Amino acid sequence: MAYEWKFNKRPYTDEEAKELLKTVIDAETTDWHYNTHHKGYVTFMNNIEKELETADRAKANGNYSNVGELKRRFTWNHAGALLHDVYWEVLGGDGDTAKGPGSDFSNRKRIWLCG
Repeated sequence: MAYEWKFNKRPYTDEEAKELLKTVIDAETTDWHYNTHHKGYVTFMNNIEKELETADRAKANGNYSNVGELKRRFTWNHAGALLHDVYWEVLGGDGDTAKGPGSDFSNRKRIWLCG
């Protein structure tokens, strides 16, 4: 059974985001960025996980394989999801960027190393 990746929630609701982030990003953009773009990375990771279960590993060779392509696409989408998780956190739970994690190097290092 394929692993299922979860779409992480922001530290604020969609409605709160409109008000909290209005000086940083407009409401339409924040809605699209979170609910379509960011969520799309997670959706694609789950689709790729399912495809990897049935991929024919016997056809793999040194130049190309479907498995290799799926793993490349997975890496892209995983990076996108992770970076967006960090992005929303850095904006801060109440829209104050100074309160988000990453305000000092040790905090940023912890996020990158531990997820």
